[in-house]
Amino acid sequence: MVNVKAKEGMAHNVDKDEWEEMPEGMLRGWKGPVAAMDEDAMYLVDEAKGALRKYDHEMD
Repeated sequence: MVNVKAKEGMAHNVDKDEWEEMPEGMLRGWKGPVAAMDEDAMYLVDEAKGALRKYDHEMD
């Protein structure tokens, strides 16, 4: 869950059923709508580039 204008957000850990602070890279790079598939990967619609990107948590 992200507030794009304020650059703040929380992530829900489904295994623990808890809300956690969102990694800085997720907040900094948010430029458009995001969707998740099978709760395994998140895909970002980069409206500036007209492209679909997959979030890479290992490179964050």
